[in-house]
Amino acid sequence: MQKKPTSTPDLASSLVIKPKRVAPGILLIGTTIFFLIFLCLLFSPLRSAAVGLTAAGTLLFPVLLRGRQEAAKLQSELAAERAAMQDQQAEREENARNLAQMNQSLAQMNTLLADASGRFQELFQGLPVACVCYNPQGEIMEWNRAFEGLYGRSNLFGQSIWQTIYARAEAPQIAEAVAAVMSGDIREGVEWTHWRADGTATQLYSSIFPLRDAQGEITGAISADVNISAQHQAEEALRASEGRLHALYNTTSQQNLSFEAKTALLLERGAEQFGLEIGLLTRQTEAREEVVQAYSPKNSIKPGDECPLLTISGAKVTLSAPVRVSDKVWGKLCFAGSLSQSAPFASGDREMIRLMAQWIGGEIGRREAEKAVCESEEQFRSVIASLSEGLIVMDTEGVIRVCNESAEQIFEMTRGEVQKWKPLNPNYTARREDGSPFPQGSYPLVVSLRSSQPQRDVVMGLPRPDGQLLWVSVNSNPLMRPNEDTPYAVVATFSDITERRRNEDKIAAQMAQIKTYTGYLEAQKNQMEAANFQLEELAMCDGLTGLGNRRAFTHRLELEMGRASRYSTPLSLIILDVDHFKEYNDAFGHLAGDEVLKQLALLLKEQGRETDFYARYGGEEFAALLTHTDSVGANIVAERLREIVETATWPFRQVTASFGTSTLMPSMHNSMHLIAHADRALYAAKAAGRNQTIHATSLPAEVAQVPPEFVKAQPD
Repeated sequence: MQKKPTSTPDLASSLVIKPKRVAPGILLIGTTIFFLIFLCLLFSPLRSAAVGLTAAGTLLFPVLLRGRQEAAKLQSELAAERAAMQDQQAEREENARNLAQMNQSLAQMNTLLADASGRFQELFQGLPVACVCYNPQGEIMEWNRAFEGLYGRSNLFGQSIWQTIYARAEAPQIAEAVAAVMSGDIREGVEWTHWRADGTATQLYSSIFPLRDAQGEITGAISADVNISAQHQAEEALRASEGRLHALYNTTSQQNLSFEAKTALLLERGAEQFGLEIGLLTRQTEAREEVVQAYSPKNSIKPGDECPLLTISGAKVTLSAPVRVSDKVWGKLCFAGSLSQSAPFASGDREMIRLMAQWIGGEIGRREAEKAVCESEEQFRSVIASLSEGLIVMDTEGVIRVCNESAEQIFEMTRGEVQKWKPLNPNYTARREDGSPFPQGSYPLVVSLRSSQPQRDVVMGLPRPDGQLLWVSVNSNPLMRPNEDTPYAVVATFSDITERRRNEDKIAAQMAQIKTYTGYLEAQKNQMEAANFQLEELAMCDGLTGLGNRRAFTHRLELEMGRASRYSTPLSLIILDVDHFKEYNDAFGHLAGDEVLKQLALLLKEQGRETDFYARYGGEEFAALLTHTDSVGANIVAERLREIVETATWPFRQVTASFGTSTLMPSMHNSMHLIAHADRALYAAKAAGRNQTIHATSLPAEVAQVPPEFVKAQPD
């Protein structure tokens, strides 16, 4: 409890108090002396004494007068002091109010800081990176769950990071990084090895940042550690694979060795790398699979022997890959051993044998292609003359060496003119299919020469001497000599598609017209769909009241009954009928009756839930489907609606309605049963005097057992 401050009386207050006590006494003494003098004068024997007293009073009175004046002066000073003290008190009160406001603002700020601190803690603890905060002495102040999971340690508050986590002998680079960070530096990407208590090593990637207070002074550091052991293992596996690939490249790139010698080296070195005893290259034929080349102990397996491996030398472990030539299985490259394998082959082993098989298949394909080229060279020269397409052969200098008669006809040039033609002349500009300039570096002949890749169906527009464009479709293939990887020439075939281009332009124009007509048809289709949607809505809506009609009610009832049956949720039905509606029509006219129906429909809309469905059932009858509503809830809703109708303001006279309700029960197998029960309840409400609400469950047994087909509509 805060104590009120006490003040020490000052000199002015003490001086003010004394005159109040002394001055009246002095005045009394003076008055007494003068009174004695007066008595002495009255009695002659005392006159001498009176004279003495008079003399004494004469001397004492000025003293008394000065005391009175000093007392008045002191009182004036006291009043001034009091006014100053009141001003100081007001100032202190104002300062107290300001201090209270500052305390309130500080409390709000503390609340916000606490909330922010809580959110930061949630974020800090949820980080997937192991984080730890410590002061300049290395004492751990805070850590997250990822840190506990990485190091397997908890309850570390106040402990030294150098004794628990970062052993200086194990991680000198961490010690150096922490020292630099405490000096204001930032260290990222420090890789080091952490040794667990069980002797296992973990490769870590750490980043360390300084922690500063509001004045910018360094108060500690935070370390973020990531386990990169899996990455290190992957890098080691990659380096091992790179070594194997380098050995494979050295083997396959030796120019002085034949294909058979290179394959023999691959089989031998592959068996050594995989730790197996046998290496085979087999060929698959229609009859059998036979050995083409083999590496085996004591040459126990020879070319021409039959596979599979299970029949050769009792092989138990195999590592194989298909050898494909031109995307077809030519044979198999496999390695086997007679001893059981303790661990499965690594993915690098499988990738290695796949590359070996790929190289063998490529070499076999190249050899077969070279053989085929040599065999077909003569056939090529005899065939080109009979081709209907134009054909030219251009060397790397851009000189056309060969052309056939079809090329002369398409170009409308002689053979000599064709061979003098320079397609790579900088002044010669072809056109792309869209009419833009065709860069010479993208000509199919140039691309095939540079990339050794064929080009297919490239459309080019070649300028004629008359200024017109000759449109051709070009296919080009590089020509390479055996044992060479770069083409020495390119062969191109082309066909005249100028007429086809004209036809395509016509077709494009016609397609544009068709697209325009299609747009018109699509718009008409959309309009028709919108009209159909409106018609569908009109077909499901009562034109007078705006509620759903009998058709919409039947459709919705079937849906809700199916949903209630599937999910075992309650479903209730209300059927209400306007009392004496025929008399109302007869008395006030059908237009007035229509207004009653419309106003009643509006009341139902206003009171209904979004999940409820109201419909005009027929004539003056309305129906309400109440989803997720049992019999008690249905009666409450019906009674509330009945009271609203009864108390509403109507144009000519009071209008009331009778309500019959029913709730879906397991014994009801279809919607007609639910309607029949509500109808019987409505019939009972009418019979009981109208303007009532009755639920089907409250009906007598003999009434409830009446089959639906015998329920008669209650006349108005």
